[in-house]
Amino acid sequence: MGVYINGVGQSWIPYGGVHTQLGALPMLLHDHPQRVALIGLGSGDTLHAMLARRETQEAWCAEIVTAQVQTLKEIAKEPGMAAVDDLLKESRSRIYGGDGRMMLLRDKTGFDVIEADALRPTSAHSGTLYSQEYFELLKSRLKPGGMAVTWLPTPRVAETMARVFPHLSVFGGMIGIGTVEPLRVDSARLQARLNDTGILAHYQKAGIDLHALLEPVIGPSARVQSIGPDFDRTLLKSINTDLFPRDEMMLPGLWTEALD
Repeated sequence: MGVYINGVGQSWIPYGGVHTQLGALPMLLHDHPQRVALIGLGSGDTLHAMLARRETQEAWCAEIVTAQVQTLKEIAKEPGMAAVDDLLKESRSRIYGGDGRMMLLRDKTGFDVIEADALRPTSAHSGTLYSQEYFELLKSRLKPGGMAVTWLPTPRVAETMARVFPHLSVFGGMIGIGTVEPLRVDSARLQARLNDTGILAHYQKAGIDLHALLEPVIGPSARVQSIGPDFDRTLLKSINTDLFPRDEMMLPGLWTEALD
């Protein structure tokens, strides 16, 4: 089942895929993701994936299309939609009807993980979730050891993120995790979480094979790229800003080489 908003495909049900990968990966990498935030509810896929850890006490989610919550309530009544129903009954979720950047601006506590649900850069106003100013906002709202996470639909988004964060790790060429401190992956702890019965049960109930899901991003043959503070940021010439969202609304096809 596809989920459409204003006629544009956003995600799908049942869960499993890039939206689930985006939600699951940082939550398994972080040692103590107690308070997390997500911009975009959509089908609920990414939010559901972010709630697998027992340590997570609060999961804030902003959805600018406020009617989406009611839509999910109707979907949850259908057969085979137990994961959607569980998500809506989740007491740790705090779903905020409104703009995601405003939700973060108003927050004074900070988050361990902040991310946006995968949004096509061709969508109207998508530039506000891929800009330098957006990533600077995320960095300012991270707790020590926190992670800012995004889908990387274009190389320019990765370069914009690298402009802001001292450390950027790219998993599978598609998921970027920006941090202030170096991202240190403890393989033993990660493996323990991947085999944790409670975590596995959370995904299995939604029909998701967690190991198969994450194989492309953290499996033995997965590509993980990292850059640190020593990287020369002056080499990053082509970035997205709020006033000049180069990737938005199919604009890349209109730019001339002179603009880059």
